[in-house]
Amino acid sequence: IITPYNLYLNPSRIVKQYEFWRLITNFLYFRKM
Repeated sequence: IITPYNLYLNPSRIVKQYEFWRLITNFLYFRKM
């Protein structure tokens, strides 16, 4: 669960996780095409 408190404490980790999931979802999406 992402709370504003977590974002304030550790934004870089959240950003890295977001980038990681974005890569995975893009990969899966393009594989379907």
